[in-house]
Amino acid sequence: MPISEALMEARLKHLRIVHVALLVSLGLYVYMGEWIQKEPKTLDPMILKAMAGLALATGAVVLFLRLRLLSAAAEQLRLPSTDASALNRWHMLQIVNFALCESIGLYGFVLRFMGASLSQAAGFYAGGIFLMLLSTPRRP
Repeated sequence: MPISEALMEARLKHLRIVHVALLVSLGLYVYMGEWIQKEPKTLDPMILKAMAGLALATGAVVLFLRLRLLSAAAEQLRLPSTDASALNRWHMLQIVNFALCESIGLYGFVLRFMGASLSQAAGFYAGGIFLMLLSTPRRP
């Protein structure tokens, strides 16, 4: 059964709402990281390196998802005989992509909460925001 134009627009609108909400939450992580009172302490460099490695791996997964899986799902939606399962797969991949981008910013918030300086957490915040902006939902 072909996908209706109305269903496609509804899914795209949903994705844009989720995207904006997650971008706002990334901004709130930065704000809350500065607002919460924390006792100053030195963060173990091994923890910072482990979180950085995790963030880099997550970023690589986001890029793989974006360049391979999402582009293949979007290409399938361009075919005239596309069924609803292709739209569901594209929608699900977009949501997973958003969640992975969000997690990178969340790593920065966790580090900040653990006592990391703003300059140490800033790369995580910036990486999450950059990847989220890169992942802006577009019509396939």
